[in-house]
Amino acid sequence: MVEETERDPLDALSIWNLQEGFKTTPLVKFRGRLVGIVLVEGKPVMFQFTELEVIKSTEPYDLPTTELEVGWSSNRIDSKWGVFGMSLRPFLAEGQDLKDMIEHVIGMEFTAGHMLPRKNKETDKWESLPASAWEVFEVDGATLDGAAGGGKTPADIAEDLLNGKTLVEFNGAAVQIDAIRNDPEMLRAVSDKSFVASMVSSGKFTVDPDSGKYARVV
Repeated sequence: MVEETERDPLDALSIWNLQEGFKTTPLVKFRGRLVGIVLVEGKPVMFQFTELEVIKSTEPYDLPTTELEVGWSSNRIDSKWGVFGMSLRPFLAEGQDLKDMIEHVIGMEFTAGHMLPRKNKETDKWESLPASAWEVFEVDGATLDGAAGGGKTPADIAEDLLNGKTLVEFNGAAVQIDAIRNDPEMLRAVSDKSFVASMVSSGKFTVDPDSGKYARVV
């Protein structure tokens, strides 16, 4: 008899096999540490953020936390979930998925102009119509254009990136970020593993002997 293993519910939340949100907050653009993902059948996915840095909002927002909903009715690329997923992909190392972003600082922006299938209220027919959706513009201070957000140095970005990853995962992700790749000294420290070694020897990080994942010492 084959013994069944308990599945992590978050395994269902993949942003890779896309075939196809909601905006319940005045926030338009912000950075925050993703601390939780709540998945309830039949409802949008709820992302929970702390350590909020508000960049743009439709009204004053002084709370240090927020909960953000993104619709997950299908896994189509041409959906709000697809827009979100495609924006996150470039920041992930090989083998990573959405749940691996928990405890990372993520930049989110509610952007307009995405052509998504919607029912035209005037014609009652399904058409590709412009819609707004949430996108990831930054992870741990790194953007796709190589800029370091929030005044972070390449070393700061690498430090944030290391948290929660194995050495292989970290190396794979680090070389994809222009801010690190364009800094010869930082890139060399990543490649020869001296950066990671220094993080452990300085007491900033520990490494789990079983999983091989590095964790920031708080």
